[in-house]
Parts: sequence; C-alpha cells; structure tokens
Amino acid sequence: MSLRMWWNLQKMGRVTSMTAWLFGFLNVMLKLVGLSKSVFEITQKEYKSIDGDDDNNVGRFTYNTSPMIIPGVFILFVNMIALVNGVLRLLKVDYNDIWMEVLGLGLGEMFCSVWVMVCFWEFLKGLFGNGKYGIPYPSIWKSGVLAFFFVHLCRSFSQPFWIR
Repeated sequence: MSLRMWWNLQKMGRVTSMTAWLFGFLNVMLKLVGLSKSVFEITQKEYKSIDGDDDNNVGRFTYNTSPMIIPGVFILFVNMIALVNGVLRLLKVDYNDIWMEVLGLGLGEMFCSVWVMVCFWEFLKGLFGNGKYGIPYPSIWKSGVLAFFFVHLCRSFSQPFWIR
C-alpha cells in the first residue's frame, strides 16, 4: 500500500465515520420505529470533461444542499474553535514557571484538532470555494450554529454547578 493510498484511506475513514455512519444510524433507528423511509443521496464528484478544458477541477468535490455535509462542517468548526482556544491559552502562559505549565498547555489536544482539520481538508477547501465547489451557505450557517451551541454547552457544563 502506498503512502498516498494510506492517507486517502485515513481521510475517508474519518469523513465516513463522522458523516455517513451518523446518518446511517439515525436512519436505521427511525426506520425501526416506523418514522422513515430510506432515501439514498450521493455527493457528486467532478469528472474529466471530454474536451479537456477543465483539467484543474478533476477529482474536486462538488457540494449541494445535502444534510450529509453538515456533520463534517460541524466537526471542522468545533476543531477550529478548539485550536484557536488552545493558541489563545498558549499566549497567556507565564514562561517563568514553564515546567508546571507543560501539563496544562493542551498541546495534545491542539495536535488532535490539527489532525482532524487536515483529515477534513476537502471540507475546509469547500468553505472557501465558489459555485458548485463551495459548500452552500445554509449548510455553513447550520453547522456554525450547531458548533457554537455545542461549544457553549460544553463550556457551561465544564464549570462546577455552584459557579454557574
């Protein structure tokens, strides 16, 4: 197995487990209860054109308003917020007593956030893409609101109840 194949399998494994499996699980649960009928929707990929004038876009993801995109963008936003939070925490460190601060820096969490962001690189490119190569604004807004709500909930529950 080549390094490129291994890397593609890593990325697609993360994307599949955080998007398709989530919707598959929800669909099976709703189907067992009798509230859903299965609908199969695929995100399209751009193929090489016959005249060969669009060679730069071969293999790029094209996005539509499918709800399958929302969990991936949500995970990307949460990890971006975690990375920014970690960098801001690093800026506040008193480097005179660095050995006591090494344990509380959160370097492992920052590394994991960067790893997830690199695995979701196609979604990150889609955030800044235009037209059919960009993630639609409604999906970005839904994911952003969910990420903000999730981070707010996590921060409020991480404090002791007598401080809230």
